[in-house]
Amino acid sequence: MNYCEYTPSEPLASSVHCIWTLEGDAANMESDVQPILPDGKSELIVHLADPFERVHADGRCERQPAILFAGQLSSQLALRPTGRISVVGIRFRSDGAAGFLRESQDRFAGLTPSLSDVSPALAQTIESARSAS
Repeated sequence: MNYCEYTPSEPLASSVHCIWTLEGDAANMESDVQPILPDGKSELIVHLADPFERVHADGRCERQPAILFAGQLSSQLALRPTGRISVVGIRFRSDGAAGFLRESQDRFAGLTPSLSDVSPALAQTIESARSAS
């Protein structure tokens, strides 16, 4: 598994904490469930390969959307990769996503909805770029 973080350019630095990528394959991982701890930041996540599954505390699993918005976590999140891993993420500063989504961020706390449910126009733009790659 290869995880990299990149510093955003100056115009984005006031809203974006970092841009990150994750590459790998679920078959090569030692553990299948990965804990994600709350850090006070929301993220825009684009799965370029196989989306992860969210594993709920009751054991129920749901496949993540290919493009999602992860609100600020209120508790640990458990994710399981499902195959080939190729992810690009934008980790916003604590209040950074509000300027991009023009929505109250407390509405998304603890949730990981499809970006099309949060910002249809932005989701369509990203999906077009995703499909072209």
